[in-house]
Amino acid sequence: MGIQKTIAALCIWLLGQCVGAQPIYPQALPSPFQGTVPQNLAGGLTLASIEKRCQDCVPWREIAFQSLTEPVRKETVSVQDGYRAMYLFPGSQYFANVKVERSAAGQFEADREVIERALRHECQRKLINVEEFVAQKSAVREKLESIRMPGRPYLEVEQGEAHGIEYLACTENAIGLISSTISQVQLFIPAKRITVTAYLLKQQKMHFTTIQQFRELRDAFIDSYAAFLGAKD
Repeated sequence: MGIQKTIAALCIWLLGQCVGAQPIYPQALPSPFQGTVPQNLAGGLTLASIEKRCQDCVPWREIAFQSLTEPVRKETVSVQDGYRAMYLFPGSQYFANVKVERSAAGQFEADREVIERALRHECQRKLINVEEFVAQKSAVREKLESIRMPGRPYLEVEQGEAHGIEYLACTENAIGLISSTISQVQLFIPAKRITVTAYLLKQQKMHFTTIQQFRELRDAFIDSYAAFLGAKD
């Protein structure tokens, strides 16, 4: 009897998963998110899935400011609603993990200030850690020099505008330097109170082999995503 109940519960759970896993298409997104999730981007990068932020999530998220000398400090940004979109190149794993989030009314500029400050802080923190580490490890430094983007620091923040859309990015200038996220990119759409956060990822089966190739793909991602947003803004 216990086995039958277990099987029945499993069947109900699986049915729920299947029912809850109905695909979401960009055209079906609610009005504030229309024109924020492209189907295709430069170089054959294609939308693989969209997932809605949970209905019962608190209307904010925390951003941690880490430090080696002080306790972790956290600040919050409002999130009225949001979606996660995953992108990949044909024959490869996910390249871009993208969050599209809408701030609460009257909160966009304050949220943006926290997001920008947090990204700059984290990028600088990681850069200092890497520089201090390689200063003591000559073998590691030599290896990194052979794969690092020539003339670039180990990590850097870059800010700019493309197609009328402002962006901010922190990029590791050597593949595999710290984490699976090689670059974090923020795109801002004030008119819709929307912030796009894109994590551009290292993969086991990569669409690129050098940091130069990755940066070309990153630049193409920023340009084509911004062009899409600018056309819809």
